[in-house]
Amino acid sequence: MKRLGVLLCSCGSVIKNSIDLEELAKRCRASPYVQEVQEEAELCQVQGLDKLKEFLKAGSFDGLVIAACSSRSCEHSFKAVAELQLLPTSLVEVVDIRELCSAVHPDKKDATEKAYRLINGGVMKVATSPPLRTEKIKVVKKALVVGGGIAGVQCSLDIANAGYEVFLVEKEPSIGGVMSQLDKTIPTLDCSICMPGDQEVILTDGTVIEIGELVDRLWDKRKNAFNPHPRSTYSYMDHTLLDAEIVGVQKLPSPPKFIAVQTSTGMILRFTHDHKIMIDTCNGPSWIKCSELKPGDMLYAPRQLNLNETSEVSIVDLLPEGFRIADRNLIDMIRLRPKASSNKWHRLKLKDRGVSIGELKRSCETMGLDWGHIKRKIKTITYQGANGNISIESRIIDDKVMYLLGLLASNGNVEAHRIRFYNTENSLIKLFRSIYGEMFPTRASCISYINPKSRNQKKRMVVQVKNKLLFEIANKLEVKRSLKPIFHLDKRLIAAFLKGFFDGAGYVKLSKHPDWATAKIKFSLGDEYDYGYRLHLLLKRLGILSKVYKYGKRVIVDISERRDVLQFAKEVGSCHPRKALILRKIVKDCSYSKQRGGLFEQLPLECGKLLSELRQRYHIPLRVFPLSHSNVIRILRQQCRITRENLILVLDAIKEMIDSHDPDYLRLQKILHSSFFLDRVKVVNVVSSTDRYVYDVTVQDTHNFIPNGAFVVSNCIEGPKLSDAGRNRNIRLIPNAEVTGIAGHVGNFDVTVEVRPTFVDPSKCNGCGACVDVCPVYQPNRYDVDLKPIKAIYAPFAQAVPLKYVINKDICTECGMCQKACGLSAINFNDHPKTIMLNVGAIVIATGASLFDPKLKPQYHYGEFENVISSIEFERVICASGPSGGELVLRNRKHPKRIAFIQCVGSRDTSIGAEDCSLFCCAVSLKQARLIKEHDPKAEVYIFYTDIRAQGKGWEDLYTRVREDGVRFIRCRPSELRRDRESGEIVIPYEDSLTGERGELKVDLVVLALGMRPSESTTKLAKIAGLQTRDPGWIEEIQPKFRPLETFVDGIFIAGTCHGPRDISESVIEGSGAAGLVLSIFNASELALSPFKASVDKLVCTGCMRCQSACEYGAITSDDGKAAVNEGVCKGCGACVPACLPGAISLKGWQQESVLSQVEGILEVP
Repeated sequence: MKRLGVLLCSCGSVIKNSIDLEELAKRCRASPYVQEVQEEAELCQVQGLDKLKEFLKAGSFDGLVIAACSSRSCEHSFKAVAELQLLPTSLVEVVDIRELCSAVHPDKKDATEKAYRLINGGVMKVATSPPLRTEKIKVVKKALVVGGGIAGVQCSLDIANAGYEVFLVEKEPSIGGVMSQLDKTIPTLDCSICMPGDQEVILTDGTVIEIGELVDRLWDKRKNAFNPHPRSTYSYMDHTLLDAEIVGVQKLPSPPKFIAVQTSTGMILRFTHDHKIMIDTCNGPSWIKCSELKPGDMLYAPRQLNLNETSEVSIVDLLPEGFRIADRNLIDMIRLRPKASSNKWHRLKLKDRGVSIGELKRSCETMGLDWGHIKRKIKTITYQGANGNISIESRIIDDKVMYLLGLLASNGNVEAHRIRFYNTENSLIKLFRSIYGEMFPTRASCISYINPKSRNQKKRMVVQVKNKLLFEIANKLEVKRSLKPIFHLDKRLIAAFLKGFFDGAGYVKLSKHPDWATAKIKFSLGDEYDYGYRLHLLLKRLGILSKVYKYGKRVIVDISERRDVLQFAKEVGSCHPRKALILRKIVKDCSYSKQRGGLFEQLPLECGKLLSELRQRYHIPLRVFPLSHSNVIRILRQQCRITRENLILVLDAIKEMIDSHDPDYLRLQKILHSSFFLDRVKVVNVVSSTDRYVYDVTVQDTHNFIPNGAFVVSNCIEGPKLSDAGRNRNIRLIPNAEVTGIAGHVGNFDVTVEVRPTFVDPSKCNGCGACVDVCPVYQPNRYDVDLKPIKAIYAPFAQAVPLKYVINKDICTECGMCQKACGLSAINFNDHPKTIMLNVGAIVIATGASLFDPKLKPQYHYGEFENVISSIEFERVICASGPSGGELVLRNRKHPKRIAFIQCVGSRDTSIGAEDCSLFCCAVSLKQARLIKEHDPKAEVYIFYTDIRAQGKGWEDLYTRVREDGVRFIRCRPSELRRDRESGEIVIPYEDSLTGERGELKVDLVVLALGMRPSESTTKLAKIAGLQTRDPGWIEEIQPKFRPLETFVDGIFIAGTCHGPRDISESVIEGSGAAGLVLSIFNASELALSPFKASVDKLVCTGCMRCQSACEYGAITSDDGKAAVNEGVCKGCGACVPACLPGAISLKGWQQESVLSQVEGILEVP
């Protein structure tokens, strides 16, 4: 006879208050099978599980019955403890006395009686059941994520970053989901790039401008909208420096605190806390929040800042309006022109006196002369100086002028009445006077001396000149202030300026050793840190890296990398006799010597992973690597970064052993010749805001830009995640595909994926867009909610991942123009559907949801009234990259002045089967109302609401800010909308249930806040996977509180809005949570299956296969005319048992004898 133990849980006081546990224990002890009965307060808690463990140790039971809450809640915890004590889980029975007794019977005596009978039935079942053996299966450590929305992307990244392969299946051509259509996200209205207004942006035309000033320039205050300009700035894409167009700007209220980031190059930038910055990780470039940065992180920074075009500077352009100029060659041109009555030019006598530039320009415009042509005709420039007129032949600033300016910037004083250059070396003084005399032959210079203040100082010589023209040039180029105007000059002129600066304030040192040599160049400046960083940027224009730091009271610009010192010596050079000699020696001695030190030579950690994969693929022995054994091991394990010089040596050593077209080898070559280097984070501080606003700049096509030429930062919230997923080597994207079949069991699923034809070969397409330019056929654009058409060949949006084009064959006329335009022969009109078979160990369903169709609410006339739009349409209209360029306009291009939002369209409405609250709609309308106020502060905004449910983090603050902005809230669900025939306005009858106010409101625009509905793909996939659903089609989880991401099919998990309405943050959290559940499976080499499986008696089975029809999981197949059960697929539900008429099929653990014993125990049959 079996010896059983019984545990009674009081569930705090829930069960104890309605069931007499003492009486229950007394009656249980009367059973001949029960050896011991014990009561515990909270058995599911840690202390309760510890007592369960002690109970099993002390009793040495053959079986266990636990009377507690529902088996859905805690059964797995109880059985896990029992398994550790070597008690078969098939002999552990959990009896529900909370939901079945305590909660439903108000009479304590009745509840106690029912509880005893259920417990007695459990005792009899365990007493007559044989122990079952637990089977173990191996795990396929690959995951499938279905759905490329934000939840699916987050889940895929978490699994991939743990080192496991992920298949990400998305039905659309690009991942991103609904979030990719949004302009801003709640509650912070995260902007594309949020920075204080005094931070600078470098445009690709060479303009260096503060971001606040840039936004003011690009914002049309009259139209209160973004005014498009052909402005572009620097951006990053796959180790390449790009220029990306600025497509939107915005000014937003500033947070109280910023994160200040300082790097080893010396740049200091401030960002909002949640702003994303690109750092180097083992998997390549990755995005993290600015608040998560720490010293030592490596940022991606550009090595060289190239311009789209450079300009030469005319001396005439630099002169102020007050200067007098004269040119005899202009006299004949003017005499040949007809003298109009309004023209005063004929009264000007060029022979007698000079003419101011402003007067000359106005006269030329009056006469219709081309001012640019006149400037080119000017041969001499004359002005009244101290000693008469001076004539200059040069019309364009040349190298010599820039060299003089460099000397003056390094150690000079530039004033209107005199210019001074100081130095202690006679050779440099002579050089300055020589070049100055060559440039200004009629202008004299004088030398004076300054006696030293101490014995350690040398006597300083001073060259002093009076030259208004040189002063104006130096002043306009700001050589003693910001250096900004020099940045857009030609590299030759910048090199000349730097040469002069180096000769005046630079130091060079060469250290030679028998086997190697190293060199260093420094500029010693005053105490102006910003000026030092400007010099650093000028060096970057030439591709020379440096770092800026303070040494005592002076600012130092340091060039220490051998590669950069060599480049400086070759491209900049020196006119100083001693420095020029040392630079020539550097070119000779350092070109082939071994690298020493190096501040910026480290390459990304990804190189170690690529080298490791090449070594494994081609079986390369470690001795081939021309580095020390320990260094190679650390590099391959990604414990340290390889230097540029060492990677060159390694690639030279292994290139004969590998395929030169291997993608990993090509990737290494690309990184080696990258336009970027790794800049180390030096200091991260939290600083207070001194500005009222932060500024938002949206950059087209890419998700990032490079403020002040420093390092790569994000200009999008979701974009970095999509880019990370597209670049991650462990994630295989399968777009334009749907799952059509799922077989197998946890740890080993066989999945069938159907890939729709795109008629463009993704392996050849590089996303250049040449095919789109020539396509003559247009189609509705789902991404822009049909507000703007797109071509028949298209990418969903500019930031699509993967950026591959797709042809809509239903619209395409097959004219062949795209085929001719594609230089890569990627167009294939004969493409056909493909079937992919995947073998994975776990599946995550993140198929998302769809928005409610507002046409199902005919009283709102959506689709009939052109100025009634949905909330998602509003997102596309207000977005800077949307069809209207971020300008809030009606379809007639007028700006709406009165806007109304109607809440709960498709939510909390039993008449259409939408009982659920969509959770996010209130906050979305609050966000959109605030965006309207930012675009037009005078606009009137009304929100018709049922209840404002601002339950998320920061949502209440958003609600408060919107009320402060003057948005009016009316508690009413309008029953209908009408259109005024005369004005065309929308009329909304209403009755405020709070104030009792009745009236009619006329508005220009109505926005319907749409709720969520289960998507068709979610419902279809649930049937394929055998998942349970609830109305109106959401996937059912096991337990909403304790197991919210698990389904009733082991190994299949859910995340995001496929199982109910959620906001973005909750979807991201669930994506990470589902990834954690997948990793918990992958961490074990084997999995234990539940012993409760169906079994077939072959002798009794007639082969009718009624059981197969009853099985929802496909666990029963036909084998030689008899039913056979796949125990890995069987869930132990028992649906097949009653379907079998001969009684050939039974459920282990629920055999007929056990079930009858349980029934007898419940009925107390003697």
